[in-house]
Amino acid sequence: MPAGLETSKKNFSKHSSAPYAARDVDTIAQITSFFGFIPIKTPRITQEDIEKVVSLRGSGEKKEDQEQDLHTQPEEKAALLRIYLEHNMVALPHPLMLYYKKPCSGLLSERKKSSTYQCGLDIIGTTNSVAEALTIKTLYAILSEQGFEHMFLEINTLGDKESVAHFERELCSYVKKNINNVPLQFRTEIKKNPFELFRNTHEECKEIREHAPKPMNFLSEQSIEHFKEVLEYLETLNIPYNINEYLIGDKNYCSQTIFKIKGSHNIKKDEIVQLASGCRHNHFSKKIGFKKDIPIMSAMISFKKPQEKSYKITIRRVERPQFYFIQLGFRARLKSLHIIDTLRKAGIPVYHSLTKDKFLNQLTTAENLKLSHLIIVGQKEALDDTVVIRNMETRAQDTVNLCDLSTYLGRLQKMK
Repeated sequence: MPAGLETSKKNFSKHSSAPYAARDVDTIAQITSFFGFIPIKTPRITQEDIEKVVSLRGSGEKKEDQEQDLHTQPEEKAALLRIYLEHNMVALPHPLMLYYKKPCSGLLSERKKSSTYQCGLDIIGTTNSVAEALTIKTLYAILSEQGFEHMFLEINTLGDKESVAHFERELCSYVKKNINNVPLQFRTEIKKNPFELFRNTHEECKEIREHAPKPMNFLSEQSIEHFKEVLEYLETLNIPYNINEYLIGDKNYCSQTIFKIKGSHNIKKDEIVQLASGCRHNHFSKKIGFKKDIPIMSAMISFKKPQEKSYKITIRRVERPQFYFIQLGFRARLKSLHIIDTLRKAGIPVYHSLTKDKFLNQLTTAENLKLSHLIIVGQKEALDDTVVIRNMETRAQDTVNLCDLSTYLGRLQKMK
């Protein structure tokens, strides 16, 4: 079992998305813990992992170009999937929500220690759109805590396997018909890999790039619905976003949602930089030798620590929650992330399973954890901006306005 999971296996068997026991963690790990991510030891990349990925790289794919895209780290994902298999993590309750510090060791070109902070987030085992929302909200919470402001999201979707295949056929046909209009210095690489057309930002390619087919035009009905749900989460969370049709990624690695987060630090307000990125790669596992597709939502943060003597990532204590958050239906899940973040800011941790839909499954988990109270949000509560608080021992219930929730739960904590 990887370090970080040795002491958490029994906790995984009960519930896979919450802070478990009181422990000292840095502020970033604490935030991820509130949203349900479990810290694990940083995966180590082996030569075997690298070799599995090499065969996927098209002849037009340039390794140095890929390293410029934070969301394109196939060797790391190959290492994580190998650990997933070797340690029988498939037997643990899913989805698995994992957090680890980066960079992962074992890359062909080891990166030296620097003033850059990096970490990775992965949600393994669900295709539910709430995984994107959980990941993006967690990233925003981390970056806000570290002093970043004016953040905005660039997002796109490649769609499912069929959508990508349809888009690729049309793009290849377009490039073939228009290859003579591509400037000579870019012609070879775009001919070998038509996806390079979207990565090419040179002014000479602007017109042919603008008229090229876009993934959004070839989405299946299921892919359209998935992306609509992701955007609805973002709007509910008041996260500003822009759909960037040129955000494509590696077709062998990325599928469905892909995004980048940009912003500036309050110390350097005029410097807009890329801070985080992520994508789904629902079909990557099968391409590198697994027997079946394992859906994964992945993201990473990479930011330079400000050169300030007062700057540090502090250590805090995470306490075991007393409450379990239950949501019923899509409308309730839309409210859920805002509620959990409000409680995080108030220092009130909760267990939750936002990727689960059935009430009985969530209730059984809460009963196994032997917690004092449930926080329940259904369709009615979501519309009324309220929650139901149920005492697990007496079964007595109170309806509480969202604006009073932190105060109410704070009083319950003090009674224990």
